[in-house]
Amino acid sequence: MPTASQTLAALTRSGARSGPKRDRAVLRKYADGPLADRALTVPAPALLAEHFVVPWLAEAGVEAFRPERGSAFLTRPIGSTSEPTARDQIALAADLRAALAALPEAPLRSRRPALADDPYSDVRLFAANGRERHVREYLADVLRVVRRDAPLWRAPRPEKAPRCPAKAPGEHAATHRALYRALEIEISLQWLARYIEKHAEPGQRIRTSELWTQAQEDFDGMKARAALTGSAFTAPGRNRFLKVAALVFGPARKVNGYSTHTAPTHPASTLAGIDELLDRVRERTEPAHTRAANLADRREAAAERIAAKEAKFAKEQREAPRSMTFG
Repeated sequence: MPTASQTLAALTRSGARSGPKRDRAVLRKYADGPLADRALTVPAPALLAEHFVVPWLAEAGVEAFRPERGSAFLTRPIGSTSEPTARDQIALAADLRAALAALPEAPLRSRRPALADDPYSDVRLFAANGRERHVREYLADVLRVVRRDAPLWRAPRPEKAPRCPAKAPGEHAATHRALYRALEIEISLQWLARYIEKHAEPGQRIRTSELWTQAQEDFDGMKARAALTGSAFTAPGRNRFLKVAALVFGPARKVNGYSTHTAPTHPASTLAGIDELLDRVRERTEPAHTRAANLADRREAAAERIAAKEAKFAKEQREAPRSMTFG
């Protein structure tokens, strides 16, 4: 395989005299210095990129890549599967200039027309003796062409977490009903625990109708207070409440024609059982309570913002100069 210098030496033209900048030869003529009175026809950036820079990088054991975004110059070892790294383009241009300036003398070409381009010798002299600004701008154009023509490097995308399977049409409604059922059970248990602590006497007979009447009055009051604060409250229905009461007190019995419960003779053990039931129920109701708390926080923050704006407006109205009308 020919070396980078041999590939460049085989180049017989410097590029077009017009057209896009990447394909256009660079003409330089200096009035003083080492290149005084000598016209140089430096190869077009695209030609030098193809015939020297790419083989030169390959000799160094690296290949170039183009990033998806930005202007970084990416390289990685040839044959490697690792992610390319960004190169310092100023340092890379300096290395490229040193390599061009160190090129050996071009071999003599027989049968070459006297006026033909000599891109090899011209770029060698230009890199070694050209003005700093001209060489820097030229090599920046060359590296830009190499980057744009290099293969696109796409950074590996993180694997997406597998999506949960779509729920069946009736599954959403079933989940919703289960959540409300758990909320009703939780509120019923909390009310019964307070009733046993404050009102029930051990062994007392409690009619289910009276128990429900007291609970319903408390639920209505709790619902009204929740409406005032803008929070949600799920009041248990009669059947749900009585089922929970039967779970706490045991099955109701007919006494003098009335469905009746018997208060526990050992309230402490009954309350401990209620706490265990509440822990199990709250595993299902916790997401709903979290959403309600977040909603309440957002509403409170919005109310504070509105109050602050109203106070600011009132202050501006008080401090605004009042116009006076004279009759």
